[in-house]
Amino acid sequence: MSTTPLLSLPFIMPGQAMKHVTHNEALMRLDGLVHLAVQTRSLQSPPSAPPAGARYLIPADANGPWTGRENQIAIYDGFDWTFLMAQTGWLCWDIAEQLLLVFTASQWVQAAADNAPAQAGQFGVNTVTDSENRLAVKSNSVLLSHDDVTPGTGDIQVVINKKSPDKTGSQIYQSAYSGRAETGLTGDDDFHIKVSPDGQNWKEALVIDRDSGSVNLPHTHPITYPVNLFNDAGRFSGTPEPTSFQAPNFAQPQYLTPYNGASFVAGPKYISNSQSYDGSAAALDPSVISLIDRIKAPGNSRRFGIEFFTLRITSGTGTSAGAISIDNENYYRCVENRSAPISAQLTMNYHILALTGKVGLIQSSRETLYLDGEKVDGTQKITPSDGWKQVTRIFDFDSKTFSGYSQILVGLMATPDTGFLLACPFVSAGLSEMNSNIFYGIVPSVRSWG
Repeated sequence: MSTTPLLSLPFIMPGQAMKHVTHNEALMRLDGLVHLAVQTRSLQSPPSAPPAGARYLIPADANGPWTGRENQIAIYDGFDWTFLMAQTGWLCWDIAEQLLLVFTASQWVQAAADNAPAQAGQFGVNTVTDSENRLAVKSNSVLLSHDDVTPGTGDIQVVINKKSPDKTGSQIYQSAYSGRAETGLTGDDDFHIKVSPDGQNWKEALVIDRDSGSVNLPHTHPITYPVNLFNDAGRFSGTPEPTSFQAPNFAQPQYLTPYNGASFVAGPKYISNSQSYDGSAAALDPSVISLIDRIKAPGNSRRFGIEFFTLRITSGTGTSAGAISIDNENYYRCVENRSAPISAQLTMNYHILALTGKVGLIQSSRETLYLDGEKVDGTQKITPSDGWKQVTRIFDFDSKTFSGYSQILVGLMATPDTGFLLACPFVSAGLSEMNSNIFYGIVPSVRSWG
């Protein structure tokens, strides 16, 4: 071997005469290659009087002494040209263009852009990364701007992509590395805004439905004190609502009628000052106790309150109305109400206890449906093992196209011969607050005034 394997520097051979010539040639090559910087890469012909030590990167279609030496480094020693063949990974600074080049086995390309790695395992700016945070930036600010160099379209988008609807694609805002707010698609494809006091306990502040675009504010009071539009306030004790907190007699509601052979009778009653809560009046039916335990706070508040009846509904065997199928079982409409004037934004709430059979709920395209304050989608069923379920239906019509009249209870269905209790219904103009911690009881109406 007469030269080095990488830079082809000539060796001084044993017994060689004129050793200084070989030594000087090696030094000249090193002098040209160390801290490699060329004047330019755009000259196709050698300059007429280059200074000693001048270096050039030879482009394609060069001529004269540079003919056929594309991509080589030409070094002028003051008398003649020396040509060095580039190897993969060599770096070279182009003085004329002020950019760094790298040789990729076949060509020289810009190291900082054109040859940037197509995929980097981890990248940190002013900080370290780890297996979880593969990209990390520590800076007072981070700028993302549209492309005004290439140029681009003038637009800029930041995309967060998740695998499937049940996964999370979000942004988390932290204080001392503890989460305080989160925005994005968290567990479904609706848009969520959440907040937390400690990074562990989170509350939904806003949810935007992906299909309708409707906004739900789970912990905000759009209507702090709803007013019941039903004349009897859902007490089933006559119309107008009794002016006393007592409910003396049962009266079938005027706003609901049986359908498909169903029947209505008085159900168990909530009695003020009952023995069930250390009072003197008659004890409550166990079904009413379980309801009051859900909707009223412990203590004397359970003993005293506005009296009301529940409505016992038994579905018939008629199947004249179109059935819906839930889990391959048919449910038929058992309650109807006449078309009534309502506002474009409306909240309806009632409690259901299935005694036998199964009750079905239909969610229409114009409403948001909640069970016990939790938003649900599609048809739902209530069985005796479920106990009392609070059903909340929030309607939000386009006021410009809504007629102002609707049958709002047509979504109540049941299997044939099902028995269930309906309690504390109210309909209120506007959008009432709803979350898993709220259970509405009797909401008085204003129809007894005057």
